Amino acid sequence: MKKRILAVLAVVLLSALAVPVNAAGKKKADKELNEVVKMMTSYTTALKLGERMTRGRVKMPLDDVRMLSMAAFIRYNYKDDAGYTLEELGGETDNLFGKKANLVEGEKEDLFICASDEGMASEPYMYCGGDFGDCIPRYHILKVKKLKNNQYQIKVQNRLAIYGEKGSEKIGTTILKLEKTEQSRYGYIIKKIAFIS
Repeated sequence: MKKRILAVLAVVLLSALAVPVNAAGKKKADKELNEVVKMMTSYTTALKLGERMTRGRVKMPLDDVRMLSMAAFIRYNYKDDAGYTLEELGGETDNLFGKKANLVEGEKEDLFICASDEGMASEPYMYCGGDFGDCIPRYHILKVKKLKNNQYQIKVQNRLAIYGEKGSEKIGTTILKLEKTEQSRYGYIIKKIAFIS
């Protein structure tokens, strides 16, 4: 009898612990979601370090120039590719955002893509941002909230570490809205990005 009561109590306690997680609409970050979060927080960290980010909450417009800049940043930092055709960048933006970006002349100097210099890249466009040097962009997912139709809001703490040193410094917060889809090789497309410093 004692064993039966303990078994019933164990089941009740486990059930009670499981309910708040499901009721709150939380989702555990999967491998694909982590990959997108890692790339996007590295991007917002780069903007912060390059002083291209104002203080407070900044909503980033997902216009053609910004999407191409993110595509160039990701290809450089995560695919070791510094020169691009517009077709390559369009394919990258399609995977990241669910649409191909068009090149808008005269506006790209502001971010991480520019026309190639002779001898630097054989493709017409190249990455023209910096790299992290002895810094390592890090991130910590604070919250993943399910919205609707396979959409999620992810709140992420941007951190920065230095090679050879322990720990990391908090440098801001990135908020992403992602949509799960099989159409992207990343498993998710980015719907919105904001950064709070």
